[in-house]
Amino acid sequence: MQLGQSTPRGDNRPWYMPTFNFNPNSDETAASGRAQDLSLTVPGITHPGDGTDGYWSGGDTAFALPAMIGAPHNHSEEEHTAAQVLEQDRAPIPFDQWVGLEAEDRVGNFWVFDRATGWAYWADFLDGATPGSAAGGQATSFLVDNKVRQPGLGDIDMDWTYKLHVIGGFAAATPDGITDFAEEDTQNNISVSNMGTILEEIYMHHHD
Repeated sequence: MQLGQSTPRGDNRPWYMPTFNFNPNSDETAASGRAQDLSLTVPGITHPGDGTDGYWSGGDTAFALPAMIGAPHNHSEEEHTAAQVLEQDRAPIPFDQWVGLEAEDRVGNFWVFDRATGWAYWADFLDGATPGSAAGGQATSFLVDNKVRQPGLGDIDMDWTYKLHVIGGFAAATPDGITDFAEEDTQNNISVSNMGTILEEIYMHHHD
C-alpha cells in the first residue's frame, strides 16, 4: 500500500464530493462506481460519481442519488459543491515515532497509526460542516493513496482484486467526546492507551 498522499499537493490536491449522509450514527460510506457499501441490506453504491481518481474538480456540483433520498437512508436533498482534501503536513507515521516528536510537531494535518490496534488517527481536529449542510466541513488527506503493484502479480492468469474494510470513528472535540470515543474499544478489550495519548495531546494543544 502507498501510505500517505502521493497525488499533487498545494492547489492541485484532490477534490471530493461532500457526503449527503448527515446521520452521525450511520455506518454508510460514500461508495460510488465499482465500490460497494457493505452496511446496506443489499450492498451497493450510495454516492454520485464513478469512483475513479480525479473524477471531481473545482466547481463541480451534484445531488444525492434518488434511491438514497427518503427513508431509510434520508440523504440530504441539497446540492453539494466539490471541495479539496486538506494539505498533508507529513507522511503517516507510527505511534512510536509520533511520541518522539517535539510537542509542537505532534499536532497537524497528518495520520498517526497504532500498530498495536490497527487504528489510524488524524492528528488534529477537523472543522465540522454547518449543521444540516455540507458547507464548511473538512476532509483529511489520504491515508492510503494507491496499491503498489507487487512483483509476481503479473504471473496470475486470472482476474483479481483487493478490498479494504474501512471503519470511520468520530468524536466531539470535548472531554466527554474523547471519553465516549474510547468506549467501544474498551468494551471489546482493545487497548485505548495510545488512543488516549494522541487525543489528549490534540485537545491540550487547542486548550492549553
